[in-house]
Amino acid sequence: MKNIFKIAVLIATTVAMSFKTLNPPEQVTFYQGTWKDLFTKAEAEKKPVMVYMTATWCGLCEFTEDSVFSVDSAYNLLNEKFICYKVDEKSKEAKKIRADYPIEGYPCYYYFDTKGKLLRQTNGFMFANELQKDAGKALKKFNRGF
Repeated sequence: MKNIFKIAVLIATTVAMSFKTLNPPEQVTFYQGTWKDLFTKAEAEKKPVMVYMTATWCGLCEFTEDSVFSVDSAYNLLNEKFICYKVDEKSKEAKKIRADYPIEGYPCYYYFDTKGKLLRQTNGFMFANELQKDAGKALKKFNRGF
């Protein structure tokens, strides 16, 4: 019975992934500028920063990008309330971040205020509803001026 369930999930995932290229879903929008400009933008828009650290070898990171970041409630919250920034674990920004805030697992989420002060860090995979709660905690802290 367990094998039948696993096969059904595998087939459903394969079918869903094949439709991804036909009609790409809306997703979290990641800022494409420099690290320095990221915080200038955040300050101008009075929004906290959510840094999503990913790794090319991380299957859960890929699943997050394909399935979690395309859930309406998740991408609406993140796009509306945060300046989102994606960092590859091999980049110079990632090395600087990890020096101050060690990672326990990928994907990793960092939430910063507009000046670059850490509000919250979460390591590991989260489903969309968990990501929303996590981002909500960082947003509350930001709005309180912690």
